[in-house]
Amino acid sequence: MNNKPMIFLIIGLLTGSITVLFIKASIIEPITLAAFRLLIAAVFLSPLYAISLKKYPGHFTIMHLKKSFLPGLLLALHFVTWIIGGRMTPAANGTMIINLVPVIIPFLLFFYIKEKISKTEFIATLIIVTSLIILIIFDFDINPEFLIGDIVCFFGMVLVAMYMVQARIHRDTPDIWLYIVPVYFIAGVFCSIAAVVLENPFQVYQFKEYLIALGLGLISTAICHSSYNYAMRHIRGQIVGIVLSTM
Repeated sequence: MNNKPMIFLIIGLLTGSITVLFIKASIIEPITLAAFRLLIAAVFLSPLYAISLKKYPGHFTIMHLKKSFLPGLLLALHFVTWIIGGRMTPAANGTMIINLVPVIIPFLLFFYIKEKISKTEFIATLIIVTSLIILIIFDFDINPEFLIGDIVCFFGMVLVAMYMVQARIHRDTPDIWLYIVPVYFIAGVFCSIAAVVLENPFQVYQFKEYLIALGLGLISTAICHSSYNYAMRHIRGQIVGIVLSTM
């Protein structure tokens, strides 16, 4: 049995657990921060993309870029909504909401690729959902002050589920870097254009803000999200969702 995908999934789980802390610690506007982390990840991983392209020539075409368009858009929207929502609600609330991913993924998997969850996966999902309900009852901070943030986080959760399923749909791409690096770049371009229109990205920030953006780009995106996508290509989608719900 190949344990490599599960190892990557665990790496993604560990590195992703600090993302909300980075987000809350930064004052950079949401779309600008999303653009920073995406472009940092794309630039950092570009040598791996170049190596993969040399190994698998012919994979830099309009057709391949089109495959990256939808997941790139979904990722951009997820990052922006997650940053906005994460700052408007307690970290515990946001974490519980994002852990609802395994409830959404089975429907998306069946809709896109007719992948049905097994009986074991259904039971595991039921256990996860029951545990989340118990946590929500006792730990979820139901407060009108956080309602909008909770709703935004919920949309962010749906978007990340849709984005993750895209990695499974496009698992025919011969190498993870040929898929994920263009996704980061396209998502970064989306966010950059939106930031120029809606925010003020051209300003000088304190040094700690650049460190936070670097951490989000390298740890929470280049390592975390790349690990998730790698696992999604090689492990049944619902198993990935169940594991992610334990974060």
